[in-house]
Amino acid sequence: MDHIGSTAVRGLAAKDIIDILVSVASLEPESGYRAPLEQAGYIYRPDDDPQHRFFKRDGSDRLRLVNVHVCEAGGEWEARHLAFRDYLRANPKAAARYQRLKERLSAEHDDVLSYTDAKTDFISQAVEGFHAAPSGPVLNAPGGLKSPLTERTPGPMAAPEQAPCYNCDQNRHLPDLPPRSAVLVERGWIVAHTFDTPIRGRLVLLPLRHVESVSELTPAEAEALGPLLARLSRAVEAVTGCAKTWVLMLAELPGFAHLHFHIVPRPRDFVFSPGGPSVTDFLRHVEGDHLTDHERDEVALRLREALRQQG
Repeated sequence: MDHIGSTAVRGLAAKDIIDILVSVASLEPESGYRAPLEQAGYIYRPDDDPQHRFFKRDGSDRLRLVNVHVCEAGGEWEARHLAFRDYLRANPKAAARYQRLKERLSAEHDDVLSYTDAKTDFISQAVEGFHAAPSGPVLNAPGGLKSPLTERTPGPMAAPEQAPCYNCDQNRHLPDLPPRSAVLVERGWIVAHTFDTPIRGRLVLLPLRHVESVSELTPAEAEALGPLLARLSRAVEAVTGCAKTWVLMLAELPGFAHLHFHIVPRPRDFVFSPGGPSVTDFLRHVEGDHLTDHERDEVALRLREALRQQG
């Protein structure tokens, strides 16, 4: 059982209603939790979300109003709401922005549904963005395979057991990331344009939560991975005119153990060696000036449009 909602974030103004999240092994059968809640004075309010069940106590008993949200343990609904709460707790500036947004929307909307819907964009940008991880130096991988998000000054290499996770640290700032660092955020994954590269459209795809092996992906994350790789490859081909894309997954160095897939446009004039494409050699020795932040932002926006057109 967890305290969620605005009353769970210290200093955040909220209505006089407490939201409690109750995680159960399965939403079916409902009798396992519905009967006890109704006996305690809670009223079941059906809604359109199949991932959760909503119960409300109206305060007629002179007790504080309480909403109870029942969801499946380990499911998307639970993860979404706990992540957003923890994100606001850990980011006072984001909490302040959320507070200002709530105040503005409260003045603009008379009904609860439209008010709640109007907050969706902010929540969607932040909800997967907080994953607790210690911050630390950025470690550049050899051979031009570098961390996928935004640039920081390289630091000394830490021992594996002490290594920070650069990607988790960056995900803390998800709502504030520029287009190049968050081309797409969807279904538990984030896409960024690689920095320190002359290759337009060279991307990385990584899960928002910290995992270090494909075998650690949840069924939902694994189900999303294949379609995302296909959509991103089509978008890269459309924007860059490349012949196809290569996909690589390494994620071995301390600081870069967070699972990530490199999506690399293959130039149409690429010369194959007798032993194969030698992709890593190509990445080490590709010539040209590194793309500027502005150029990578432009590519990111074009990729977003190409993804949007795919539907």
